[in-house]
Amino acid sequence: MELQNKHIVVSGGSKRIGLELNRYFLQQSAFVTCLFRSSTQDLEELARQYPERFRSIRYDLTDSSSLAKASQTLGESARRVDVLINVASDFFRTPLGSITQDQWDRLFDTNVKGHFFLIQNLLPLLAKPSVIINVVDIFATKPLRGYSPYTSAKGALLTLTRNLAAELAPVTRVNAVSPGAVLLPENFTEEERVQHSKNNLLGRLGCPQDIVEAISFLIGNDYITGLNLKVDGGSSLL
Repeated sequence: MELQNKHIVVSGGSKRIGLELNRYFLQQSAFVTCLFRSSTQDLEELARQYPERFRSIRYDLTDSSSLAKASQTLGESARRVDVLINVASDFFRTPLGSITQDQWDRLFDTNVKGHFFLIQNLLPLLAKPSVIINVVDIFATKPLRGYSPYTSAKGALLTLTRNLAAELAPVTRVNAVSPGAVLLPENFTEEERVQHSKNNLLGRLGCPQDIVEAISFLIGNDYITGLNLKVDGGSSLL
């Protein structure tokens, strides 16, 4: 799929990997819509740089009415959605024995439930053909102590990806990208940073561009669907 003049929707694009995706697609002369929960100066700068090709819509993955409103706003555009990339995520430690229902609901709402209902709302707007990519996590398929609700939610998102690939074929391809240690959480201790940077076969952290290139590959190859592409430096083999 050529990206020029295609309409790319990035959900959770206000920072980190989502922001890098916005920049990349705009540089490829695509039209980009960013769905965001909290605006940033970087988003405002993109709007100034690309006034004809970039717009942003506020939404909340935990609020069904907010998802419906964002989908309605997208539907008012004359452009169909060629590519939807779900990047938004929530991640925090939940030690076993002290996990609350509110924590469980928040992690499932932001990591899988909200994405599902956004996709369902946008089905009538998808171009033919189109692509959906869910950003998952290597810990969707391996344990991570202290994060059971998060890894469970990401595992559910991976299963959802495969189901949607079967349901939406052959018109819409659905794939997942599972990052490893790329952009570590800001609240990680130095010890955690060192541990995660070495916990792979390549012995270093990745970078956002690694994820951008993986997503670009999945968009471009029209004979791949239902795939979970791990971009983790080989950490899933350890």
